[in-house]
Amino acid sequence: MLSKERHQTVTGPLLGHAFRRFGEPLEARSLYIKTLQRWPQYASAYFGLGLAEFTLGRREAALEALTTACRLDPKNAHFRNWLKKVS
Repeated sequence: MLSKERHQTVTGPLLGHAFRRFGEPLEARSLYIKTLQRWPQYASAYFGLGLAEFTLGRREAALEALTTACRLDPKNAHFRNWLKKVS
């Protein structure tokens, strides 16, 4: 069984991904921001935030979030590929 903190760490970004994929980027953005307030080193949350920002037409915010995701997880090719697409 997951601890409450681990459960929140997993569900925040997963819900964000679900909202983003189902056309609710503002809801996704909100969940990613809440996750990052609690876990500011969470690369996947920055990645999701970057995609949500990009979907919302906020290119500069998307670049900032994706750059942070890549800095936190420099070996993640998926993050780097999206950063190149948005750049």
